[in-house]
Amino acid sequence: MTGRLFLQLLTNGISIGLLYALVALGLVLVLGVAKVFNFAHGEFYMLGAFALYVFHVRMHFNYVLSVALSGLAIALIGAICSRFIFQPIRGSLLKAAAATVGLGIIIIQAILQIFGTEERGVVPIFPGTITLWGVMLNLDRLAMIGYCLFIVGVLAWFLRRTKYGIAMRATNLDEETSNLQGINTDRMYLVAIAVGSGLAGAAGAIVAPILAIGPEMGQTMLFNVLMVIILGGMQSPLGAVLGGLIIGLAFSFGFHFLGGYAELATFFLIGLIVLFKPHGLFGRPIEV
Repeated sequence: MTGRLFLQLLTNGISIGLLYALVALGLVLVLGVAKVFNFAHGEFYMLGAFALYVFHVRMHFNYVLSVALSGLAIALIGAICSRFIFQPIRGSLLKAAAATVGLGIIIIQAILQIFGTEERGVVPIFPGTITLWGVMLNLDRLAMIGYCLFIVGVLAWFLRRTKYGIAMRATNLDEETSNLQGINTDRMYLVAIAVGSGLAGAAGAIVAPILAIGPEMGQTMLFNVLMVIILGGMQSPLGAVLGGLIIGLAFSFGFHFLGGYAELATFFLIGLIVLFKPHGLFGRPIEV
């Protein structure tokens, strides 16, 4: 392998991995704080891509503003779903699974009715390439890395430095003790789902100029994110980031050298790790 090829595959893997990490972080927040596995999380990612299409292409807003508005719009949808769907079924894994699967189907059908079956596209925001150490790198992918790192940094600041972030972490660790300390866990439940949904929506908006936008894109993302959180740990933000990077790099290098066998090799790698670390690299048993 040449140095140029290595750098190209590394850049692609990091961009894909950080995108997975961003969506996985949202799912980890929902699972950790609200104790609900949201099977519609992939559809929130898809909604973010369509929201970007509406804000940027149809309404001609600035791209950066459109990404922010898309994330906020999906966060609002997540908060509404939390209030009227997730909270009434809290504590029942079976009801939560049925409700979120049904929610995902409803979202897909709504998008099909509004936008149809035709895939949409967004003109690349940063067309062209840049040459670095003799390697031509796609500017849109480099921008995607920058956007994802920025959002992950803002999330880390929010969780560690803000009142709501600290309260969410406390609720994640021990809900009963948090209640005794005066933390409104129901509010933290809503905030976690809103923030988690917003992260998925922002990820969909970021990737919209690179990938085709379609109603089925959320299901593929959810499958990949499941691998990420199984590898990194169901309730670990650090595991979501590192797991996303590992899966992204495995896909990037794997598809180049192994072709269609890359996914099989990745499954084998995850299975091997989980064999020795049942709760993932940084996970812990889930208490429901």
